[in-house]
Amino acid sequence: MIENIVFDYGGVLVQYDFVAFFGKLLGSRERGQWFMDHVLPEEVGAAMDRELHSFDYYIRQQQERWPEYADTLSYFDSHYTDVFTVETPGIRDLIQLLKDRGFHVYGLSNWSSKLSEVKEKYSVFGLITDELVSKDVHLLKPDPAIYWAFLDKFHLKADTCLFLDDKKENIEGCRQVGMQGIRFDREHPEKTICEIKKLLGLDE
Repeated sequence: MIENIVFDYGGVLVQYDFVAFFGKLLGSRERGQWFMDHVLPEEVGAAMDRELHSFDYYIRQQQERWPEYADTLSYFDSHYTDVFTVETPGIRDLIQLLKDRGFHVYGLSNWSSKLSEVKEKYSVFGLITDELVSKDVHLLKPDPAIYWAFLDKFHLKADTCLFLDDKKENIEGCRQVGMQGIRFDREHPEKTICEIKKLLGLDE
């Protein structure tokens, strides 16, 4: 029986667009995509979220590798919250409904210490009862170890948890430890919200 609803943050609670952010700085969306592919590729973002070193450490590291983009990286650091564009429509009402119906609401996210800045911008994070974030355990989804760490931290049984994430691989990761999962559709959040309500019997 599902008793605990576990939310990813980026792409579920709030939406983001790194390509648009850098595209605006560099003159086109194409250049923004190039920047993400080369200067801040996925492996650098993952290292930032794992946070074996500080966020600033990785910014400085990339500035040394790409000195021509040092100012762009500094701007990214100082305007980090601008990447996050909007609270996901309908998500606040869903979380409140879940809490009103007696479900426990948690967060499980890959994020660096910069998360605190985004929390200041978006009050929806305040609806989450408790959380485990990658920066605190130096583990990343979809590694099963982070899901086990989450379950251990809050003394939860896997089969009582429903995990919501916008990435397929993270849903597959949660299922490896026995949690249920639904992939959150960033483009059509209302469809996923309806699916969640139907699964939990909240659509009546």
